[in-house]
Amino acid sequence: MTYVFHILVGFSMVVFHTTIAPYSSLFSGFYDLLGVFVIYLGFFRSFREAIPFVLFFGMVMDVFSGGIFGLYATAYFWLYIFVLGLTLFIRKNNVLFLPVVALFAVVFENVVLIGITALMDAGATIPESAVKIVIGQAVWALFTGPVLILVVKYVDDKWEKYANSREKEFA
Repeated sequence: MTYVFHILVGFSMVVFHTTIAPYSSLFSGFYDLLGVFVIYLGFFRSFREAIPFVLFFGMVMDVFSGGIFGLYATAYFWLYIFVLGLTLFIRKNNVLFLPVVALFAVVFENVVLIGITALMDAGATIPESAVKIVIGQAVWALFTGPVLILVVKYVDDKWEKYANSREKEFA
C-alpha cells in the first residue's frame, strides 16, 4: 500500500509542477516539488523502496519537461545519494536540518539542470534571469520545503497505519 501512496504523491507533484504552477501567478517560479519528495524518500525510506520512485519520477519529469532525456533522473538520483549520505551524519528526525536540505536541494537541482544544458551547447551562457529565478525558488524552498516534507511524512505514516489495520482485519 505504501507504493500506491508514493505513486499518488509523485504524480500529484508532477501535475502541479507541469500544469498548475506555470500558469498561476502565485506559483510562478515555484521550485520542483519532486525534489522535496526525493528528500523525503532519502530521509525516511529505505534504498530498496525509494530508488525505483526516484528514477521513475525522474524519467516522468524528463518526458514532460521536453528537455534532454535523463536530465531530471540524473538530478534526482544525485540528490537522493546526497541525502542518503547526509543521513549518516545527522539524525533523520532532526527537523532543524530540513530547511537547509530543502534549500540545498533546489539549488543543487537547478545547478545540475542549468549545468548540463550549458554543457550541451558550447556557446551557451547562463542568463541573469536564471540566477534570480533560482534565488526565488531557494527562498520558497527554505520556508515551504520542510513543511511539505513533514506533511508527506505525516500522511504516509497515517496511510501505513490505516493499511496495516486493514490487513489485520482481513487476515
